Amino acid sequence: LYDYGVHVPFLISGPAVVNPNRSSDALINVHDIFATSAEMAGFSNWMNAIPNGTIIDSKSMMPILKNQNVSVRDWAFTELFTPTPTQQDGKTMRNMDYQLIKFDNGTQEFYNLSTDPLEQTNLLTQNLSAPALSNYLYLCNEMSALTGLPSCQSGVGVNEPQYPSPKMTFTESGDRITLYSGSNFEVAFYAPSGAQLYWYPYIAGSHIVNKNDFAKGLYLVEMKSGKERLLRKLIIQ
Repeated sequence: LYDYGVHVPFLISGPAVVNPNRSSDALINVHDIFATSAEMAGFSNWMNAIPNGTIIDSKSMMPILKNQNVSVRDWAFTELFTPTPTQQDGKTMRNMDYQLIKFDNGTQEFYNLSTDPLEQTNLLTQNLSAPALSNYLYLCNEMSALTGLPSCQSGVGVNEPQYPSPKMTFTESGDRITLYSGSNFEVAFYAPSGAQLYWYPYIAGSHIVNKNDFAKGLYLVEMKSGKERLLRKLIIQ
């Protein structure tokens, strides 16, 4: 389930490859060969031949082979199971930068592959940064949607502030958000993928933010003032 077993080379050769001798960092799963083979054979409408209610998570790699796109999926999923269950059995999902491992015994590990490719530091043993927490929530929610099993670990979330400070508050009321800090502060809004979407500096005091100024969706909001930090999950419907 660790990345040295998930992140393996895949070589494709043939007349369908445009501009050969290229390399790609795109994420793919083995079952993407199914959709790719069907489309390569001229059966692009294969989805309509699948029985209703059947979950097929296969993405065609033809846009990558044709050099039309750099990626076709946002994450890769791997599962390890044996006839006689062991402590190594579990599931893992990674995106370009982070990997979440959920063992069947209930334990989890979470790594930043861009800075820790050998997976030596389990981020779940420390306070997560806002981008790391956004990526964790994204991956565990995607794993839950794919497997139908709860995947977010209890205690990892943003329902309560981290590094709480009586000088910093985040309050929702209707379509308004009230931000308050006793000192100058900054606010960043992150997408579930961990990408920072907005950043605003504020002077000390109370400030009103209108939810209608943002697109609908899930955000992670981080307020920072010096070493103080407050994290909140924000859902705009």
